[in-house]
Amino acid sequence: MPVHFELYTDARQYDALGARLDIPVQVFQGLRDSSVDPASVKEWSEARANVELHLLDDEHQLGASLDYIWREMSRFLFEAPPGYQQIP
Repeated sequence: MPVHFELYTDARQYDALGARLDIPVQVFQGLRDSSVDPASVKEWSEARANVELHLLDDEHQLGASLDYIWREMSRFLFEAPPGYQQIP
């Protein structure tokens, strides 16, 4: 589906830094990303205790980090968080 400039103008109406998320979130950010500022992603992530941020020595597409991303996603999705007790 084509994405047009209206998506950007619509998104500007919302306060991304103030958005609340009550679920666990995992973020992968390239430190050499020329499209998304790593500093803004770090600021957003650090303001939320439920966000797990991975800053990677990579670019926007994160192509050099795919093995790491798959391992961390698997851990994040399938391993119980610390202190979690599954009910039998």
